Amino acid sequence: MRLGLKCFSWVLFLLMFSVVSGCSGTSLKSSFQKANENNIERIANAYRMFASINNNVGPKDEEEFKNFLMTDDRIAPRLGLDSLDVENIDGYFTSSADNEPFVVLYGQKISPDFDYAAIVFDKTGVNGVRRIALACNEVIEVDNNKQYDRILAGKIQKKDVPAHVFGGSVDLSTEEGATP
Repeated sequence: MRLGLKCFSWVLFLLMFSVVSGCSGTSLKSSFQKANENNIERIANAYRMFASINNNVGPKDEEEFKNFLMTDDRIAPRLGLDSLDVENIDGYFTSSADNEPFVVLYGQKISPDFDYAAIVFDKTGVNGVRRIALACNEVIEVDNNKQYDRILAGKIQKKDVPAHVFGGSVDLSTEEGATP
């Protein structure tokens, strides 16, 4: 299943749920807000949105990514925002944890079926813990510098990703980029 189709299916499910349960559009908006409570989630979700409409490839650089955010009217509502503050676009690229710009791995090819690739990283983190947003809609926390550097280099391992993400159906040791 394509990543774009997964996102569309999720949105369609939320929309149908809100109609069936008699909820207003406010409930749908609050669902988007919950999925985008902080900047690392917002930037990772926007990255996935970009990839879903660009042959599953993330933006080539920060300029292309910011241009996408500032010009696509679909972005703000999908990130649970009333509007995107284009005058302060750099603020979205700043970690709420360490107040430093995120490290974003640009140009990543994201698998349409499932992808555990790391795409957005806290630069410094807090108290030795840095967050990493994965393409599979998970944010993990890392407190080991070697592990962080390895993941930043694209060498994520199964032990880096919480078991609930896979539900036992994916063996990372056989996936490209994974190391046993």
